[in-house]
Amino acid sequence: MAPNEMATTGPPTYGKELARASVTEVGPGEERQRGPSGKPDSVIETNERPVSAHSDTEGWVTTLDGIRVVGLTEDDEAFYKGFTAAQRRRVRLKTDVRLLPVLCVLYLFAQLDRGNIGNARIEGFQKDLSMTEKQWNIVLAVFFLPYFILEVPSNMFLKTLKRPSLYISGLVLAWGVVMTCHGVLEDFGGAVALRLLLGAFESGFFPAAMFICSQWYPRQFVAFRMSIFMAVASVSGAFSGVLAAAISTMGGVGGLKPWQWIFLIEGGVTILLGLLTTVVLVDSPRTSKWLTQDEKRYLELMSFIRDNGSARVEGGPTVWDDLKSITSDWRYWTLGLVLHNVGACGLGLKFAVPTIIKGLGWSRQHSQLLSAVPYIAGTCSALGVSFFSDRCSVRSPFVLVCLSSIGLGYMILLIVAIGVGKSTPGVLVGMSLVTSGIFPMAPLCGSWVSNNFGTPSRRAVGIAFIMAVGSIGGLTGSFVYDYKDAPGFFMAFGVCLGLAVVAILMVLVLIWSYLRSNAERVWVSEEQVRSEYSDKELMELGDKSPLFRYTL
Repeated sequence: MAPNEMATTGPPTYGKELARASVTEVGPGEERQRGPSGKPDSVIETNERPVSAHSDTEGWVTTLDGIRVVGLTEDDEAFYKGFTAAQRRRVRLKTDVRLLPVLCVLYLFAQLDRGNIGNARIEGFQKDLSMTEKQWNIVLAVFFLPYFILEVPSNMFLKTLKRPSLYISGLVLAWGVVMTCHGVLEDFGGAVALRLLLGAFESGFFPAAMFICSQWYPRQFVAFRMSIFMAVASVSGAFSGVLAAAISTMGGVGGLKPWQWIFLIEGGVTILLGLLTTVVLVDSPRTSKWLTQDEKRYLELMSFIRDNGSARVEGGPTVWDDLKSITSDWRYWTLGLVLHNVGACGLGLKFAVPTIIKGLGWSRQHSQLLSAVPYIAGTCSALGVSFFSDRCSVRSPFVLVCLSSIGLGYMILLIVAIGVGKSTPGVLVGMSLVTSGIFPMAPLCGSWVSNNFGTPSRRAVGIAFIMAVGSIGGLTGSFVYDYKDAPGFFMAFGVCLGLAVVAILMVLVLIWSYLRSNAERVWVSEEQVRSEYSDKELMELGDKSPLFRYTL
């Protein structure tokens, strides 16, 4: 159970007890209540829910799973409470089997398609297109511009769709076609145009995948599923090198060069996956024939409860209000900038890894294979760190550990570049520490933000916002790694070390801010809060409510 959930019914618990435990038991006869006036607090807009009746309920307030819920019938409440832990585990397992493999395979190829340009470079891509080092940096950087512009609008649009699977399959098909077109590039201008298009179509996928997962799982189970995506991202780095080494042997077949085959084959597979996505990706419980009626009802109730009941109270804040509120809060800009620094440290290195290893004297094929080593370390770290973070129900200590790992890794790479010379073990250890710190960061920060937003709309917009700000790090990292300095990249290693240190300082400021906010709210009694706000107003306030506790 997330430590920041609000539980405010029953005897007053707002104070030191609530600071220690965010969820309190609701006494007999105190589970359901109306607002202070004795009348329903609000008129609720609800979606049609054929397997349960809660859409017809007026403003009742109840507490389930430590979450205050508006608009749930007594029958649905009894059904939800009677759905056993074993039944819930079975539903999660069935969802894992049907949903996660599809999203993970799609994310794997999203990562392959964005990163294979680094593998293509050592197969002659840059040379054959007669690009200077500055032009190469521009080609890498422009991919990330659409991310910053389109991630938030994409997630806002996704929320309006009845079949997100069609939107996602369209994105996959589009970037597969763009990737295939990379195989016939002839000049710098064409490369810039295609990288812009690739970034535009890929920008919507990860936020969409996170949003779909949030619709199928309780909050406390989302972070680990997000970490699986990041593990897939690290696997893609390993798989990309092995795959590129295999495909490069096709050089000369059909009169095509190795780098052309890399783009054509990987892009062609992505197109096939896009076509399959329309059939295999699930949309919602109500349209899933592999679920029983009781399982559908449970999942819809779980989603309804997780969103505090009715999704939007009439007259409450709009999505645009949420966006304005989030963009005016320095804490979310700060967390976005932390992800920016991490992205600059990681995405620049992602493209440079094959070049760095080749500079140690290894052949092209051996360089492709050795580039897999840091990503194997990143895979293990992404899964392990997120698992223990969920177990401990905290985020910030693990964020600090990951940032320290990034800093230590770049310190080792810097030492190797300065004084040790060509040291394959030193380079691999340094890069492995960097990737071990980078890959858990997106699920950790995404979960941290999700835990600290009190309404579903703010969560959807907030996650996309910090990811969008963080994506600019890819653009920064593309220019930090100046290929005139290859393969040592002395300046890049020093800059990334500095970025990691600054990120640590920013996280410490965030922790101090959340601690101060929680401490200030502890001294306000629940009676005082209830005298000033109705239940409806408290739920609309979300994380701005005096009864809300921030997760550290």
